Amino acid sequence: MYREDTKSYRISFANSISIPKFMEKYDIHYRKTYNPVNFENYKQYDKLLLWSLLIGIIDGDGHIANNGSSGAFVITITAHKSWEQFYKDIFEWLDIPEHIKEYSSKTTLAIRIYRKDIIQHMCNIIIDNNLFYLKRKWQQILMRKEPLAS
Repeated sequence: MYREDTKSYRISFANSISIPKFMEKYDIHYRKTYNPVNFENYKQYDKLLLWSLLIGIIDGDGHIANNGSSGAFVITITAHKSWEQFYKDIFEWLDIPEHIKEYSSKTTLAIRIYRKDIIQHMCNIIIDNNLFYLKRKWQQILMRKEPLAS
């Protein structure tokens, strides 16, 4: 559903048979803020799908900003501390340097991605696979410059 007043999309599921199956397949728990998924269950998926998952997470819980100099950006994901191991695991699996810092609240994390080649790789994935993405977040950096070396 598209909401004109907020210029946003909303997806809603309401099926007592399909939702529990979906939750089981992807290891999603009730009160997901405090009950993170186990990344071990995601290692079976192709890395492109995991990059796409990370891009979706950034759309939902991330922020993209200039990092102080021309063409330099930082992506920050804000998450509950209970998700720390998940982010450590997915970053290790995708070979992303880990920058995780606790906010002073002690319950919230700032997970940051600084490397230009990694950010460019995510932009290339969005473009190459025609992924749905949140334009207001990505438009400042979503341009193909050079492919990431394999």
